[in-house]
Amino acid sequence: MVSKKIQKEIITTDEKNAAEEEILKEQKTVDYDTKEYPVEIIVQKYTQDIKTDEN
Repeated sequence: MVSKKIQKEIITTDEKNAAEEEILKEQKTVDYDTKEYPVEIIVQKYTQDIKTDEN
C-alpha cells in the first residue's frame, strides 16, 4: 500500500486579516421583505445573471 504524504497549509495572521478585509469590502447588503414575493420570484432574482454578478 502506498502511503500518501499529507501537507497542511499554514495560514498566517496577515493572510487571515487580508481575507477578512476582502470579505468585508466585497460583501453586499440585501434588504427585502420576503413575504411580498413568491419563492419562485426570489430564486429567479438571485439566480439570473449570477455568473456576471449583475443581479
